[in-house]
Amino acid sequence: MTPYVEAAMEIIEYEPAFQPHFARLNKAWLEEYFVVTPLDEYELAHPEAAILRAGGAILVARQGSEVIGVVALRTDGAGVLKLAKLAVDPAFRGRGAGRRLCEAALTRARLMGAHTVVLYTNDQLRAAMALYAKLGFVRVPLGEVIFARATVRMQLALT
Repeated sequence: MTPYVEAAMEIIEYEPAFQPHFARLNKAWLEEYFVVTPLDEYELAHPEAAILRAGGAILVARQGSEVIGVVALRTDGAGVLKLAKLAVDPAFRGRGAGRRLCEAALTRARLMGAHTVVLYTNDQLRAAMALYAKLGFVRVPLGEVIFARATVRMQLALT
């Protein structure tokens, strides 16, 4: 009997064919914890216009042919990128996809010339906050936010 071998996880560039997965994965966690806002709906339906054309990037975690996670980087001022839209399929959580996506996003941020990466999250998302802290993000004052669900701002200096 041949033992089951799980396909290796890979992090790849976003392509337009991944848009349904980008929307599906993000809507799943948003609906689990919060609500999907009209701004979320727009960004998830039109990631090329909302994120990529504005100078951002989207990365996709894939295991075999299955899309299991996504993350975006948005421009947030000169030399600053915002980590956003991190989502992992619930069936694949706890297997390192979120960490791999974040690490790849930080590598990409450096390649894009960013000196700082910021993110907004919520105290309720303890696993995500623990991951961000392990990656070196620190809490900073919240400031103004566009999503009411944001209760925490974290940042990481890349230089």
